[in-house]
Amino acid sequence: MVLQQKWIDTVSPLPFAYYSNARTEIVPFLPPNPSRILEVGCGAGATLGYLKQQNLCQWAAGVEIMPDAAAVARQAADVVWQESIETFTLPIEPQSLDVILCMDVLEHLVDPWAVMQKLTPLLAKNGVIIASIPNIILW
Repeated sequence: MVLQQKWIDTVSPLPFAYYSNARTEIVPFLPPNPSRILEVGCGAGATLGYLKQQNLCQWAAGVEIMPDAAAVARQAADVVWQESIETFTLPIEPQSLDVILCMDVLEHLVDPWAVMQKLTPLLAKNGVIIASIPNIILW
């Protein structure tokens, strides 16, 4: 794929596959019948696309800082903002999200606590944040 080669040559020191794997292991942690899901650091949108294809949500959105990955993610999600979550004000109503995904992204932020404080008010009453942080021992 041309995009993959461009990615490898110019965009990221990580292979395109790093940004394009669906994180299906989150499914058991989803609340029953989530309607609206936001993924922070959505990469190429594989997880959001998977959730939509499996009818596990009605609306899926992402935030991705890498331009090429965000462009690909737009094909899978309802909306993708190519922005830094640390400086971007999300145009999402408070208490409107059922799930916020932060998969291997918090460790890259300058102030992950501030981002969590920004995201938490967006959750509906029984909404959840599902996060993963890599373990250095596994590297």
